[in-house]
Amino acid sequence: MTTFLMLSVRLIGRIQRTATPSFVQIFGYPVEIIARCERFLPNKQDIFTQWLLDDSGIYTFCRYYPTYVQLAVVANNRDEQAIRAQYLRHNRVRYFALI
Repeated sequence: MTTFLMLSVRLIGRIQRTATPSFVQIFGYPVEIIARCERFLPNKQDIFTQWLLDDSGIYTFCRYYPTYVQLAVVANNRDEQAIRAQYLRHNRVRYFALI
């Protein structure tokens, strides 16, 4: 936690509602700013995630648009894992399939 306090640039993704008081009390974020992070669900239609960029107290809400390959690498739902495993089985060079 002390390392987080010493950083001048922070990138914050979706946080759980139960973590909001910690971000407000310990890290000093305004409640109205950090409350928006509770709603940072991935947008499956437009394929992006939402983030709060804190650059020394200047807050910027951002979106990150990953490539399909990046999504495939980090997919963790059972159906996504099954599709990834099937795709990798059909490629001779395992990691080449991810490039």
